[in-house]
Amino acid sequence: MGTTKERIAAALRISSPTIHRWASGKYSPRNSHRIKTVLSSPGFLDKLLRPAESGEAAEDAGVHSIDFFFETATFAKNIYKCKSSLEFLMSDSEQVQRRMKHLLEQNDQLKIFCVFPSGSRAEETFCRFFELLITLDQAWANRIQKCPVKDNDGLLALGFGYTGLVIVEYSDEGRKRFGRLVEVLLEVPVRAYENGEPNPFLKKTVWIELPTEQAHNLWSKWKEFMGNHHILQPLTAVPYGEAS
Repeated sequence: MGTTKERIAAALRISSPTIHRWASGKYSPRNSHRIKTVLSSPGFLDKLLRPAESGEAAEDAGVHSIDFFFETATFAKNIYKCKSSLEFLMSDSEQVQRRMKHLLEQNDQLKIFCVFPSGSRAEETFCRFFELLITLDQAWANRIQKCPVKDNDGLLALGFGYTGLVIVEYSDEGRKRFGRLVEVLLEVPVRAYENGEPNPFLKKTVWIELPTEQAHNLWSKWKEFMGNHHILQPLTAVPYGEAS
């Protein structure tokens, strides 16, 4: 039908790994009555086939899957991914690497800046990916920049640690489409249970979309921090939420 396993997972409100296990043919779905109810609900097919830019939430409004990040990134000119103790997903996930490659090929104006303190878990995982990146003879690979900083205390003072901060700075088209300059997301690893059962559980990452006031406050602090560390393409000083 032209949809993805991730979109099916979002529509059924279950994890993407569960859908991938079902697709392997080695595991059978549980709680079939609930699944049948969802499949027969009005608008289910429309939800599966909705265009990618719609930004379907993974669980609830404001809590998103990685799909939401890639959908907003389609209309971005700069993305700042800031991490410390949290690893970079693209270092170990071939699927994320493929989607990142596709994103940068489709959006040829996009630049991605990966910000992390020297000696951190984030640096370790990004460097694995960067070693692969520099071997590629592809123009898009040059638009992923590593930005190590030495001020780990400063990062932790901003409430940093086992979360990641993603700032999506929209292009002119993105500003017109969404009515704002930036999207501020918190990347959070969570322990998720399948079908409400205590076992088995799996590690899952969700992206939390901050409300305007909190996003603006956090963005203002990060603008100052990134400016002090001479990170490329500093964010403009226009308040979060303003479209012009």
